[in-house]
Amino acid sequence: MTQHDPALPADSWWEDNDRGLALSADAEWSEAAEAFAAAADSLARRLPADATAHDALAMVLGNLSQALFRAGRMDDAIQQAQRACALRVALAGEDGMPVARARTDLAVMLAAAGRSEEAMALVQRAIAGIEHRVGDEDARLATVLENGARIALAAGHPANAEPMLLRLHALLDAHELSTARADVLLARVAAVRARQAQDASLTRTAETPAVAPIAVAPTVAPPADVPTPTMTPVSAVLAEVTRTVAEREALEQAQADDVDALLVPPVVPHAPPPAPVPSPGRPVYVPATLAPAPEREA
Repeated sequence: MTQHDPALPADSWWEDNDRGLALSADAEWSEAAEAFAAAADSLARRLPADATAHDALAMVLGNLSQALFRAGRMDDAIQQAQRACALRVALAGEDGMPVARARTDLAVMLAAAGRSEEAMALVQRAIAGIEHRVGDEDARLATVLENGARIALAAGHPANAEPMLLRLHALLDAHELSTARADVLLARVAAVRARQAQDASLTRTAETPAVAPIAVAPTVAPPADVPTPTMTPVSAVLAEVTRTVAEREALEQAQADDVDALLVPPVVPHAPPPAPVPSPGRPVYVPATLAPAPEREA
């Protein structure tokens, strides 16, 4: 049996973690972060003497990162999520299921911070880990695929989102689950591509050099009933392009705000393990409950 520091009650971190859970239930995220930080400190003081504290510390660090994220402390949240992810790798190996979930959570936070390339790299590693551990048809891939697609869309890369969404659609269909979530995002991919094609067309129009017409005095006056053609000045074309671009930028900002609102990671996904098959209609980033401490032994 592992010996504990008498000055440190064996269940002190439990109490802080439970306090953080209660505060989180009331959306008191700053106070919850303080409680989770206290729990993490208690567990850290046990190391390395108490090897059993590592799993609990990984869970509490995940809770801490989620509370910080929801409190708006992005940099601190990412730092704690990175600590939790590194500890999960040390405990479960590169392909551990808890590692895949930790990487997905960290990816969402990085994407929300504008670090989309790092986020997508983590998503790909999470997908590879799940495939290596449980195969490429496991339903637990659905959440990672959907998060990856949303991150790609938020970054303006529909070509990267589409393969994930097609795979997500096939996976949900194979498990007889609703494909509505994939259908909605595939429609968004089509809309983004259409808008990008329109933008490219407007850009080409704006960049086309104007050729001044050569004035030639007509030798024969046109018939009175034939209207004289008028040319649209280049300035008018540029004004239309400028107006359209301004409207597009406003639309993109509104859509970016909408996508950012969707980039909310699960409050803590580490314990209990996610169900093998997610039920339709649940939040995009699941589960939505903090990880409680394991049951205390009598």
